[in-house]
Amino acid sequence: MTAGSKVTGGQTDRPGQTLIAVGRLTRPVGLKGEMALEPLVENRERLSALGESWIGRAAETAHACRVEHVRITHAAAVVKISGIESRTEAEQHRGEYVFVDESDSPGPPPGSFYVHEIVGLEVFREDGAYIGTVRDVQKSPAHDLWIVARGEREFMIPAVRAFIRSVELDRRRVVIRPIEGLIDEN
Repeated sequence: MTAGSKVTGGQTDRPGQTLIAVGRLTRPVGLKGEMALEPLVENRERLSALGESWIGRAAETAHACRVEHVRITHAAAVVKISGIESRTEAEQHRGEYVFVDESDSPGPPPGSFYVHEIVGLEVFREDGAYIGTVRDVQKSPAHDLWIVARGEREFMIPAVRAFIRSVELDRRRVVIRPIEGLIDEN
């Protein structure tokens, strides 16, 4: 139900440019500066076309870069970014996002949302009871998990139609139908 993360800003030559996070750099691969890239897009093959990109922890602080090559394997995507030449340099970029210009990215498929559209939404049960706020979205092999926080408590909501009854972006809210045990409200 979620696709890439769309954010506005970034240190770009075009003011007001909208950047889409298409992946997160997770760890160095080998000794020559390559990094594993966790896809934030539905179609991993789309990452093969990365060229002019931006990397950073947020769009506001992202800096322009050039992706030299991308290898798509059965388990991951591996990228080589120009200027990152060693395992040590790659380690410094762990956890950063790879962004592309919105015009270079297809929108999410019908019924799907950008991660940034989901993060920050308030979550309610069908009976109107407040559950919390979506703090993060985690990818898993079967489906995304929406991390919902209320105070010190966190709940993981599977992003599947059986639980997600509606996503109301205009009202900044999600309505869910939790099963017994999904949300421990004690």
